[in-house]
Amino acid sequence: MALNKDDIQKELDCYTKIINLFLKISKDPIINEIHKDKALIKIMNQLKDPKNANWLKNALIIFVSLFDEKPADIYSNLGINGKNSSKRDKEMIFSKIKEELLLKQREKKYNALLRKIKEKKED
Repeated sequence: MALNKDDIQKELDCYTKIINLFLKISKDPIINEIHKDKALIKIMNQLKDPKNANWLKNALIIFVSLFDEKPADIYSNLGINGKNSSKRDKEMIFSKIKEELLLKQREKKYNALLRKIKEKKED
């Protein structure tokens, strides 16, 4: 499928938005998570009706490689075997999972607070 200039521009705009979002990373992890989640949702929504699946795949690859501290290594499938992990390592992993869960809960509260503020401004 040949791409026209508009499609090429949309693809470049998508990549540019991802890179610009990465450049705006703040020191607040909650704000970063909110921005990353919203950007990822926008990218994933494009998967419903992809005009060019390759640029969506590339956008996701760019997104993950920029934002994940340790992106998955799909080529050599390196990872941590949970069965062979020490108790200390398992505790650290569960601690990080709990931390991520807390961030998600804070994000929900933050979004609810923003909605209330927005509703008050509209009244």
